[in-house]
Amino acid sequence: MEKERWLKKSVAKLFAELFDKNIPSVIFITFAYFAFNWGDIYSSPYFNNIKFTAFVILLLIIQWLVSKLYRSNYLLLKIISIFIVSSFIIFWFGYYVEDFVVRWQNEKFHSVIIRGRVILLIVSLIVFSLEFLVALKRGKNIFIQNTFFAILFCVIIFIFFTNSSHSKEITSISNRCIPIKSACSEYKPTILIITDEYNSPDGLVKIFKDSSLYYFSNNLKKKGWIVKNHFFSHEISTISSLSSLFNFNLSNEKNFSKMSINVIGTEKLIKCTLADSLSKKNTSIINYGIFDFGKSKPINRLFYIYPKTFTELLVNKTIYPAIQGRPLSLEALSFNPVEHHNKYILNTLIDTLRANLQKKQFVYVHLLMPHGPMVFSPIIKFKDQDNNPKHYLAYWKFTNIKLSSLLNVIASLHKYRIILTGDHGYRGCPSIDPHYTFTAFYGFDKNDIKKLHSVQDLGSLINGYN
Repeated sequence: MEKERWLKKSVAKLFAELFDKNIPSVIFITFAYFAFNWGDIYSSPYFNNIKFTAFVILLLIIQWLVSKLYRSNYLLLKIISIFIVSSFIIFWFGYYVEDFVVRWQNEKFHSVIIRGRVILLIVSLIVFSLEFLVALKRGKNIFIQNTFFAILFCVIIFIFFTNSSHSKEITSISNRCIPIKSACSEYKPTILIITDEYNSPDGLVKIFKDSSLYYFSNNLKKKGWIVKNHFFSHEISTISSLSSLFNFNLSNEKNFSKMSINVIGTEKLIKCTLADSLSKKNTSIINYGIFDFGKSKPINRLFYIYPKTFTELLVNKTIYPAIQGRPLSLEALSFNPVEHHNKYILNTLIDTLRANLQKKQFVYVHLLMPHGPMVFSPIIKFKDQDNNPKHYLAYWKFTNIKLSSLLNVIASLHKYRIILTGDHGYRGCPSIDPHYTFTAFYGFDKNDIKKLHSVQDLGSLINGYN
């Protein structure tokens, strides 16, 4: 009986320490972040109830430590507790502040460049200062802060569960591979070159009334390419378009649109069926892309940072990626990583192809051109993000020049079949349908190409020729 009373008293005391209204709560701060991202966290294949419970226990231990330090009569220990709480706020919510400031800066101050890490440093100083003021004044300030994060958590969770359409079951949707088998006597590896947000020349000619925009397309025809100036894409999101392509067209499945980025990354990129099929045929893969393709890693993951472990899942939208640095093989510092990515491909791809001696291979290349930001110094310097169609057209033409040089060299190697395609069209002009892009084929049978009805069908062609 005495033991039961002692246990109840101890638990009550511990609970009172952990949730003291006068002690800053890292628990409420953390769970407010989880509420913001609960849909992606819970729907991810990496979510694990046991690991999540262990994390919550760790969080309780940290909160207990904060409460002990905060109650201390020693100023240094109190400062340490304030530092811990401030770090939690910055770590969990710094990403959102940085993202907002960067977007606002791009819209309002095109010529001013402030690096994300500088923004985070400024935000950190502000948060630390405010937390020290809250601690010094005491009173109801801490209670108000705790209440704010607690209410934020409750409201977002309520909205999520009343409007949730997330489901783990949608990962099992099927794919339909078009039966294609190469009749060519000579095997040649295939290169898939994605030109991100490349619009159909037909659509641009309608807007700008300039038939010279067909020059690039016509030039490819003269060199033996089969060209589709108006090729349909089911998707206008890059990750949806490519994941559908890499899985023999998932776009006709009604549940595909419900997939979160986390699920797509894990189930439809890392485990994509095209990569699995090529692997079974002992076809090696060169990945110059922005997505995982089976077991092959991208050179760059600029826009879609989907987690690959439980830990990455929890910190996916925190400042952790900024602290760690982007997972690139591109080590040089650059104010514009998209520009750096494009230059890296254009400067190194040919040497890689020449040096590679593998006979059976597939090469995935992803140029973020003419996708914004429209910068390729010193020639193109449109730093604005205002979706100016004239700027897009100029960058589209510049992209054609770069592509012409690249394709001429690859074709001169006489060892590759090439597919050049946009993932979707231009999304920045209401008069242009972004579902139409441009696709060109080199070294493929025209009868096989006739079987394709969209960008997302290209995986079937690649599979049939490799």
